[in-house]
Amino acid sequence: MAPYYHKMAKPFWVLYYWLTVFVFLVPDLEAVGNKSVEYLKAPYEFDPKIWRYLFDDKPVILLQKHKSKNGSLYYILEKIETSDQAHMGTTYYIQSVHGKVYLLYEDRNTESPIPPLTNMGIPWDIAVEIEKVNLMHKINSIGIKNTSKWVVESITKHRNIYFYTPEFIEAAKRLKILPKNYKLPPLLPKDEAELEKYLSTKITPILIDAQLVGESAPTNSLNR
Repeated sequence: MAPYYHKMAKPFWVLYYWLTVFVFLVPDLEAVGNKSVEYLKAPYEFDPKIWRYLFDDKPVILLQKHKSKNGSLYYILEKIETSDQAHMGTTYYIQSVHGKVYLLYEDRNTESPIPPLTNMGIPWDIAVEIEKVNLMHKINSIGIKNTSKWVVESITKHRNIYFYTPEFIEAAKRLKILPKNYKLPPLLPKDEAELEKYLSTKITPILIDAQLVGESAPTNSLNR
């Protein structure tokens, strides 16, 4: 894959996340500090100890929240590390189910793209909805024709690896950014091998329970 994709991956997601902030705010949000951005009021919907363990009492923004058919809640939350890095915080993918909280993935803003959402354990329908939300904000920003052009060029010209994930392609088709019968173009053997490696990324969810609270922060098991 083109090396510069990794330089594009983070701005791509940062733009998506901050656009989603202004749609997915909930009633118990409380503005603190910067009035142009609203932050979650701790501990939000989590046990106070778990909240403190994950976020160190730092400002947190709710980027997206979804509920699955089995009642599981999926959150995308961003922790703002410092005031001068307001747009480059740490992003957490979290599942809450039957009173248990799982850290699915922690994105520390490295230059590598995040794993496919379904590889984190996020159900297919929720993963597609997450991608649809992101793409809808892009449509609102530049229009559907320009969004379609942007997506197609990202695939055909730049070979951006994240745009090849099945959930992203499905979301683009449902929003008519891509035609329903769209077929991904063939890749060079080395690019195909890298894509297969990326799509097979293994992520181990971490249960945030009483045994972990108070210890050092966990790191996801990422086996490529």
